[in-house]
Amino acid sequence: MNMTAQAHAKINLHLAVGPLRSDGYHHLQSLFARLELADVITVDIEEGPFSVVVEGLGGVCEPGTDTMSRAARLWHEASGWDGRLTVSIEKNIPVQSGLGGGSSDAASLLSLLNTIKPLPEDRLHQIATRVGSDVPFFLFGGNAAIVEGRGERVTPIASRPLGVLLVMPRDFAVSTAEAYAHLDRLRAHETPRFIDPVRLVDIYNKSCPMWVDSLYNDFYPTVAELPLYQRLNALGDGLEGYATISGSGACWYIVSEDDSCIREAEKSVQDHVGDRVVCWQSRLL
Repeated sequence: MNMTAQAHAKINLHLAVGPLRSDGYHHLQSLFARLELADVITVDIEEGPFSVVVEGLGGVCEPGTDTMSRAARLWHEASGWDGRLTVSIEKNIPVQSGLGGGSSDAASLLSLLNTIKPLPEDRLHQIATRVGSDVPFFLFGGNAAIVEGRGERVTPIASRPLGVLLVMPRDFAVSTAEAYAHLDRLRAHETPRFIDPVRLVDIYNKSCPMWVDSLYNDFYPTVAELPLYQRLNALGDGLEGYATISGSGACWYIVSEDDSCIREAEKSVQDHVGDRVVCWQSRLL
């Protein structure tokens, strides 16, 4: 038996990070939007005792430590289903980019496995939350959602199919754990900001150049002093769009209602930053 699914990337159009909680997590408020950019997951199933092997992540992580292996093991524990799983991945979403590739891969695998022996939605949600904070969005958030708590509270909202330019540094990636530690140090004496969810949706529905003075990513100060990001922001300042990093980085993006703005942004980045980065034109779904 063979099954295939796409695992789409995301960007954070807004990301507010609260203080460290007693459980070791931070309270979050974010606005997620799914992208056309996607990994491709293929699952081969054979009879036998449960096992899971993930192929295609060589050099990314140690075998068995990836999010898909973890998701499959937790689903097996909950469902009691036995079988041999071989998961192959065509990896198109860069790792340590803030685009949610690992979480989306895990969510897509859970969705495929749940067609074999379905679990109740609340049980699947519990598994998703244990795998990673972004996984519930990819399972239950549609193409856009407000995500709160440590990522477990997902409120779908209407999507906006806007153009996006993604810009990923070639020689710089971001560890999420290190980014959180850096952020905590930077604002040790500051009070985190949050936006009322109703107002957040209202802002999101406005023209995206108007997001600049209202939406924000609390992780941006962790990279703001790096020359590459200073240069990218300077290139985006004169364009009719909204630019920041996704998640904790390292991917920088600009989103616009004007496709010519996206094309102009790509040319400008290529002319002024060149081979220090890789660019993708994509769209919000």
